[in-house]
Amino acid sequence: MRADLSQPQPAADAFSGLANAALLCRIPDDVVDLAAEALDRASYYLQHDENQPLIGFLVGLATVGAITRNHKLANAVFTCLRNYRYYYRVNST
Repeated sequence: MRADLSQPQPAADAFSGLANAALLCRIPDDVVDLAAEALDRASYYLQHDENQPLIGFLVGLATVGAITRNHKLANAVFTCLRNYRYYYRVNST
């Protein structure tokens, strides 16, 4: 998980593993901070397959932020949502 999140341009799949693991076990704070930094490195844009809905990745990251009570990840998710709303214009349904 750390290796996937440490990539220069992390894909959305790196974040889905984190979201799934957060529901089953305790995630260390450094991994959650690494996810927030990965979103920042990716300019708050998740590279994903067009067949996969983006909302699943965003809800998963928001869940991780809520479970771990990590403000850094929560702020990164809000910034990511704002960027998609204003700059990338994806279908938000």
